[in-house]
Amino acid sequence: MITSSFPYGNGEPFLETELTYLCKDFEKVLIFSRGCLDQNLSEVPQNVIVISIANTISFSQRLVSLLNVFNRTFLNELKIIHTSYSKKFTIGILKTMLVSLQKAKVYRNAILNELNQMNPNETIIYSYWSDDAAIALALLKKKNRRLKVISRVHGWDLYFNVSQYDYLPFRGLICGQMDAIYSISTKGKNEIKNTWKQGVSNVSISRLGVASQEKGELPISFNLVSCSNLISLKRVHLIIEALSQITSFEIEWTHFGEGPLFNLLKNQSQKLPSNIKVEWRGQVRNEDLLNYYRENQVSCFINVSSSEGVPVSIMEAFSFGIPAIATDVGGMHEIVDDENGFLLTSNPTAQEVAAVIQNSHQLSNDEKVMKRKSAYSTWERKYSAENNYGKFIEKIKQL
Repeated sequence: MITSSFPYGNGEPFLETELTYLCKDFEKVLIFSRGCLDQNLSEVPQNVIVISIANTISFSQRLVSLLNVFNRTFLNELKIIHTSYSKKFTIGILKTMLVSLQKAKVYRNAILNELNQMNPNETIIYSYWSDDAAIALALLKKKNRRLKVISRVHGWDLYFNVSQYDYLPFRGLICGQMDAIYSISTKGKNEIKNTWKQGVSNVSISRLGVASQEKGELPISFNLVSCSNLISLKRVHLIIEALSQITSFEIEWTHFGEGPLFNLLKNQSQKLPSNIKVEWRGQVRNEDLLNYYRENQVSCFINVSSSEGVPVSIMEAFSFGIPAIATDVGGMHEIVDDENGFLLTSNPTAQEVAAVIQNSHQLSNDEKVMKRKSAYSTWERKYSAENNYGKFIEKIKQL
């Protein structure tokens, strides 16, 4: 498995659950992590080996990457950009292609060193993200057809319009070489067909999941929770702007997560009216977040991001029977609806967000109970870790 950072630092905490199931069914799990070695290392099962690979390329490697302009893979991608995507070739796209292909070669070589000690017929290589690591697996597959290579695809690694240049590199290569691609949403599979312009015969839906929890009791006070990185894409400022318009009842808002906008957003929140109490919990372990849900009565979870796959944070809230307020972006409408929460437009105003928060507060107790039951039922039917990861593992073992 190739990860972005897990098990280093606090990134990809949702992988802990999936890893537990993988370790039960596979003799050995090697994690190629692109995380920082100076960060904390999370505990992993005994049959896991963690191998660190560099996530950056040196200046000399960047110079070498210029030679990729003569590479057949590079030239094929140029054709796809022009004919399939109908895009103009820009310096930004050129830079993205060169750097991604060079990083993919670095990852490929690191994996090859370990593959020499394995039986290819008994090994599955799995990129958790459809990024440069997935490109590396596609390059491996081109050289050795016996290898079994798979990838998941989520959100930022899926949607062109989220990227800086409205483009993601070598998606045709990934689709053409992967034995299987697992999209965490139906929207994702459609995006591969419609935006990547690729066939989807090797693409299937495999939803993420979270562990079973106990449904919480109906809260007495109004406790709002959000959980995300503090980056512009997450639009946490919109929550602050919405709360600034509510003065008719008391709200306790707790945010989990940190990022480059932490100080700016914290300063903005200090100007909220006195009926709004705010707590910034920063980056915490996933277990600490789940304990918060166990020990506190949460009224509603809120996510106003401008782009998402299907957030694990909402699955976790639903596993406790906590309804969600969310924007209709990415695969969000596949998890949040009017029965288990409130689905906003994709680009709501602060007034719209405020109105939904007020609506949530004004529901009768019976209506609140029904929302909570529906949230838990959604987790149980669609996002149970035991069901989803069990099915996922059976699929990949049959490749």
